[in-house]
Amino acid sequence: EVMQSLLNAESLKVDADYAPRKGTPTARSLLGELYLPLDGLVDVEAEKARLEKQLEKIAKEIAKVNAKLNNPNFVEKVPEEVLARLFRIIQPFVLHVEDVDGTWKLAQHKPEAARLAAAEALAADGFGSEVDALAALMRSAQAI
Repeated sequence: EVMQSLLNAESLKVDADYAPRKGTPTARSLLGELYLPLDGLVDVEAEKARLEKQLEKIAKEIAKVNAKLNNPNFVEKVPEEVLARLFRIIQPFVLHVEDVDGTWKLAQHKPEAARLAAAEALAADGFGSEVDALAALMRSAQAI
């Protein structure tokens, strides 16, 4: 009851033999795994189609703005504030697409030696402070 109350869950079922379907949202902790089956709650195919449609719309908008920005005649004639606005418009689209497509993993489910070797390889490549920060997170991650 305490866990159900903390989760604000309508129901909670404890089943040591539960085998989740692929794609079932999962929270892992030292105490075990918590699954959130979405069967009947979310139409996965419809959600996937909605996101794909949204990505197509964003890709078209990015292409349109990039075409303007890559046209020297446009860039030379347009006021500087319009260029600044176009750059502000395109940046959220790019970040949104990267967020939808990208997944960072700290390799926390790998043996410690493999996780540390991956962190060292990342740091050795020297891609920048973000990669250095990711390597540091990988070094400090606890095996689950």
